[in-house]
Amino acid sequence: MTTIYNLACTVKFFCGTKENSYGFFSVPGLPDLHVTGKKLVNFGFSPEDMQSRLKASVDVKLKEGKMTLVTIHSIGDVMAAASAAELVEPVPAPKQALPESRAVKVGDIIVATLDNGFDEKHPDYGFFHPLDGSGNIFVHINNMDKDVLRQVNNNPHLWVDVMVKEVGEKRFSGRVQDINRVVKAPKPKGETWTAPQKKLVKEEALRQKEARRQKILARAKVSVQLADGSRNFYGIPVTADEWQGLPDQTLVVLVASYNEVTGYVEGLREVFKVSKKGGQAEKDTPRFPLGWTPKKVQAALNPTGTGLFQVGNETVTAPIYEPVSKCDWEVLEEMMKSGRTANRVAVIATGKYYVGDVTPTGKLHQLPAKLLEVVKFAHAD
Repeated sequence: MTTIYNLACTVKFFCGTKENSYGFFSVPGLPDLHVTGKKLVNFGFSPEDMQSRLKASVDVKLKEGKMTLVTIHSIGDVMAAASAAELVEPVPAPKQALPESRAVKVGDIIVATLDNGFDEKHPDYGFFHPLDGSGNIFVHINNMDKDVLRQVNNNPHLWVDVMVKEVGEKRFSGRVQDINRVVKAPKPKGETWTAPQKKLVKEEALRQKEARRQKILARAKVSVQLADGSRNFYGIPVTADEWQGLPDQTLVVLVASYNEVTGYVEGLREVFKVSKKGGQAEKDTPRFPLGWTPKKVQAALNPTGTGLFQVGNETVTAPIYEPVSKCDWEVLEEMMKSGRTANRVAVIATGKYYVGDVTPTGKLHQLPAKLLEVVKFAHAD
């Protein structure tokens, strides 16, 4: 028997008299979940709260394909009463052990992105997810610069440097130093640099600069068009002033944000070629406003199964896809836009699971997820 906590579902229907009423919650990929009027009252709700299509959060037990309701946390905007919470066994917070292979010590600088927190529900703290996949880092708002926090809230995919302040048995805690930038070699304190030291520092700075440029040039290009559809462009996505370090005549698409891990792009701004004149980088004929190039995709991608996933504090179900090529990604996004598959899917990318939906721009918004269990396998025709 498997206990599933915080399972996301929707109200299917509810009917009957007060003494003999019943209804069902609908869960994608799983059997409908039966609920009676008596159980609703026990958990602090009323039959009037069971409005069709309202989102809900519940705990259930799954055994041999049959689900049994354990408790109801919320229905729409209505939360479980405090007295109802005492009727069920409290659910302990998930424990996240530190990776054995990673020796983290106080003072280490770790590159990470905001996983959750620093929002209306948890305004005073947040958790940052290291890009190397190790355990999340707890950061209190007192250890978060306001300017950095504002940028992180506007772009949760932004990289930041987190300095480890404490290493415990169950988690790290740290302080966000700054937006992640190329780290320069520190100048020795109380010393005067010698010529060889200066040369080494200069060479290292040039090496890091070239490595960063090659990393940007290796990004997957994006296809965009002018808003009136008169012309298409196929360029490298860049943010802020990244384009200034690229070679002459490189066609770039300036965007609000770019996720180095998933390749997810947000906020089209302008397209132009980099022009190097007199040692200075300039924009050659910038063009805007932009829109995404319409995709003509008719092929289909088959799911490998349906799974239960942990996304933040929520448990969700989603069909699992394994896109390999860029064409596969375009097919999957087109299937979601046209309604040929679920509006929430799970994908396997670079050996990790992500769950998300398609954005108005036609791109798949991916959130890191943990696979809990495969509840249904796909069958070949």
